[in-house]
Amino acid sequence: MNWLQMDISAALMIVIVVGVRALNKNTLPRSAFLWLWAIVWLRLCIPFSLPSEWNLYSLLNTAANKLSGPTNMAATAVPTSPVATWTAALSDSTPPQQSWGVLSVLPSTFPQSAPDASAWLLVWLIGAIGLVVFFTVAYIRWYRRFRFARPVKHEFVDRWLSRHRLLRSIQIRQTEKIASPLTYGIIRPVILMPVTIDWSDHKRLEYVLTHEYVHIRRFDSGTKMLLLLAFCLHWYNPFVWLMYVLVNRDIELYCDETVIRRLGFQRRSDYARTLIHMEEQKLALPSMNNYFSKLAIEERIESIMKMKKTTVAGALSACLLIGSLATVLATSPASASIAASHAGSATLAKHANEYRAGETWKVNNEWEFTVNSVRETTLEGNTIDGNRPAKQVLIVNYSYKNIRPAGGEPLAFSKAHFWMTDAHDPENNSADGSHYTLFVPGMDRIGVVNPGQSEQGAEWVYAFYDKKTDKVEFNVGAYDSHEKLHETKFIVPVEAHKAAK
Repeated sequence: MNWLQMDISAALMIVIVVGVRALNKNTLPRSAFLWLWAIVWLRLCIPFSLPSEWNLYSLLNTAANKLSGPTNMAATAVPTSPVATWTAALSDSTPPQQSWGVLSVLPSTFPQSAPDASAWLLVWLIGAIGLVVFFTVAYIRWYRRFRFARPVKHEFVDRWLSRHRLLRSIQIRQTEKIASPLTYGIIRPVILMPVTIDWSDHKRLEYVLTHEYVHIRRFDSGTKMLLLLAFCLHWYNPFVWLMYVLVNRDIELYCDETVIRRLGFQRRSDYARTLIHMEEQKLALPSMNNYFSKLAIEERIESIMKMKKTTVAGALSACLLIGSLATVLATSPASASIAASHAGSATLAKHANEYRAGETWKVNNEWEFTVNSVRETTLEGNTIDGNRPAKQVLIVNYSYKNIRPAGGEPLAFSKAHFWMTDAHDPENNSADGSHYTLFVPGMDRIGVVNPGQSEQGAEWVYAFYDKKTDKVEFNVGAYDSHEKLHETKFIVPVEAHKAAK
């Protein structure tokens, strides 16, 4: 997946997780929401996804097809990615029926290659590096301030530490630099207490120390640093800001839930009063530290008082929800196996997913598709995004046949199913006919064909803006009647323009 696909996909996932969170905040364990946020984090930070037939984009495509009616189903099927799906939808990719007028197409929403990519990269780097520096300086500043904190020598603290041992040694210190407890450190965790703490109030101390112990045991400091990584990488995405706030809340809510389960549900009121007391004394600190902070204190109190014991049915429901949403949100359409054949000859492709001009891409019981030629034309494409004029305008001539069973769905291949690159230089800036209006004989004849019918000599226009090329990679992708994605590419030489005699 490219960076834009990761961003758009993650934004959609965040919206869904926020909705699930709002509807189930008092019915599901808080750990379920943290697992869902982990899936979103993977999408933001890891540029790949697993294939699955049950993915969000296929489901959205199915819903769109049902809303648009059967005649446009194949025509509106999207080619290869979530970005392409939204591009096709926003750029009105439904092909016209039998029309002989000049083809007028809205500008493509997401151009394949942005001419100002270097400027955008510079802005992104400035923002990402700036945030990394900010959080690093803040952490170092507070760490230096905390390292001079004095160890706590108290009978109750010694007994508490003896009952809460981990492989990592926990230290409890105190300082006048803070007004409420906090935890820092991953390898050598420290629970830092304010000097104003009442060491004689053993009940309140038990709540505070257990709360911080849960953070340490679950490596929440490390979790928040991973969250900061995603935040710094995608700082320009407003949905990631929303995720950043809600994940921090859910970490605290899950910690509260764990404390209550450890100490007993009958102590919820006392624990809630301790939260309120600590909130009154809170000191704002960098969010990478775990402490009794004002992370929607009303939501925390409400969550504590409405907390219920986890039942087997509740646990199974949470696992089912996580598994279902993980499958739907974190996977992409699965590419089907492709068979190569040539209509009327023995010519076959050298590779299962790579074809030449004249070879036929066949998907059994779905379609046959052939790129007949790619030829240069003297037609002039207008400028892309207000920049330089095109160096080369090409016309792709292709044919396809609907080989679905009689009574099956109609089929169409239009601009929504294609994208072209320079076979020698993928960085050669290109754009399709969405960026300009050209009249090409035959291009307006792209239409929907029923089972057993074919479209011969349909055409579409592409242009290169950096330089000319003599060979292109023409990529094709579409969903079949079972909502499974098929995609392949044609490596085709460019035919020089022939002047009319």
